[in-house]
Amino acid sequence: MFVFAAILLAAASVACESSAPAVATAPPPTLAPTDTPVPTPTKVTLDPFATAEVPAADPELLANLKELMALVPQEYGSAVYLNLKSLREDPALGGSITPEALGLDSALPSLVAGLVDELVIAAEFGSRRVISGFRGPFDLEQALLLAGSFGVQVLGGGAEEYGRHKVWTLDVQGVSLAMGSADATTGVAGAHQDPSVPPTSLVKQALDAFDGQTTMLLDSTDATSLIESVPSGFAAVIIADCAGLALLAETEGIFGCTGAAVSASVFGESEVAIHALVGFTEDALAATAVALTSQAIEAQAAPRGIRGVGVRQEGRWVRARVVAELPDFNKAFELFKPRTN
Repeated sequence: MFVFAAILLAAASVACESSAPAVATAPPPTLAPTDTPVPTPTKVTLDPFATAEVPAADPELLANLKELMALVPQEYGSAVYLNLKSLREDPALGGSITPEALGLDSALPSLVAGLVDELVIAAEFGSRRVISGFRGPFDLEQALLLAGSFGVQVLGGGAEEYGRHKVWTLDVQGVSLAMGSADATTGVAGAHQDPSVPPTSLVKQALDAFDGQTTMLLDSTDATSLIESVPSGFAAVIIADCAGLALLAETEGIFGCTGAAVSASVFGESEVAIHALVGFTEDALAATAVALTSQAIEAQAAPRGIRGVGVRQEGRWVRARVVAELPDFNKAFELFKPRTN
């Protein structure tokens, strides 16, 4: 009976459903087309130095620098230039940046060194010789007469005529050296640790280079082009053999280097920028050297107080710029000086 009742209820339910009007089913809503999202490109932040404009060398300062560098014979391989006048005029610079503080041995007597405006020092450590080209607002012969009151002795009875120049042999507190006049305001001093080598020979060799009678450092491959392409500053370096550049001397994998030029100038209020330009024989070799140079600088940055490093390729040249606080300049500049051993 219960089964029958259940069957009747089920049948009634079906009948009711079949007799009820059909309910219309709404079509699914049509979605408005949307644009396919475009991925946002990753922003690449470039080192500002990668596209920065490098200041051009000042024509007058560059001419003065090249004239002094002309006193350096090619065989020395490198030379360091200091604008002592600009250093003296800035107490913050002059108080900490001196040839002695930079580890540079000058052949000039200290009395004369205090008078010169510009100085170039070239040393050949294998043969223990050094020459110092200089320019100042004084007559060299008169300066030597004055220096006689301070322990500088002119030997040999006076100056020796050497072409259009004059050469003096001096004794400075027991140290033998020589000086020569290149022109009215430019001269050169020479000293040698080997007493068998007369220092006058070093001075005469420098004067020959100045007159174009022998090859000079600026005649080295790329030397002139490189020094013309770095900003003018209170210091500069020319290196003909990259093995002599402290930064690259211990860096493996750099080949085909033709030379380097370096300059240092004030950057901002209390910083110094050091610009280095290194030449290579081919673009491909320069491309390899970019990363290696950057790594070499960054490895030395912290202990030398370097705050900013930028390195880029310019054809077959590699240009680098480092920035350091003024008190750290001497430590940072050591990377870009000629090696002393």
